[in-house]
Amino acid sequence: MIDQAVQTYGSLDVMINHAGIENEVPTTEMTLDNWNKVMSTNLTGMFLGCHDALKYMTENEIEGSIINMSSVHQQIPWPHFVHYAASKGGAKLLTETLALEYAPKKFE
Repeated sequence: MIDQAVQTYGSLDVMINHAGIENEVPTTEMTLDNWNKVMSTNLTGMFLGCHDALKYMTENEIEGSIINMSSVHQQIPWPHFVHYAASKGGAKLLTETLALEYAPKKFE
């Protein structure tokens, strides 16, 4: 995806992560496959987007922006959506951790 954006637009200075899925399932009825599908899309997908964008931006000394969309359910519990709430809580901490790690970096 990063390579295609660079080929099309010449560079990458903004990355927006907004993919997300959810479905209502009582926790005791949730399968591991259902859990993994939501976590893979909502959290792992965000991580991979950030990872590749940060790698490109740092290697090319680009002071860009990464915007991660989450949900109110990163703060507010949601019965029957434990996988979704957990993924959005993880997205919040992923974003905050990356901000602490990369925001102070400046290129000259």
